[in-house]
Amino acid sequence: MSDTGHPSQPGPSSEPSAGGESSHRWAACEEVEVLAADGLHIRPCSLIARVAASAPEPVTLVVGDSEVEASSIFELMALGLEQGTAVMVAARDASAAEAVSQIAELFRADFPADEPLDVGDPEIS
Repeated sequence: MSDTGHPSQPGPSSEPSAGGESSHRWAACEEVEVLAADGLHIRPCSLIARVAASAPEPVTLVVGDSEVEASSIFELMALGLEQGTAVMVAARDASAAEAVSQIAELFRADFPADEPLDVGDPEIS
């Protein structure tokens, strides 16, 4: 049980397990980390969902063994992402690469408050 000799062993909030060996199934993917002290709440989730819904193909968030559709606010909220959690933003089709990059940038910018929120989005209403 003692793995102290393996510092690269991921912990519960480090690298997502879907990276590495299984990343070959993704045409586009970027690893990010939740920066917000209060984790991901409704506003960041709605921004992610809005960008993902605009993609021509599905975008997925992978956290550990969990994969959720990024266009679903409810699935995103159910992840309960806390500060420091590693997340992989991914798509199986390269046509969604731009959306993957946009969502990754939202994470890196800590979901800026000046980012407009489209309240007409069907996932929000």
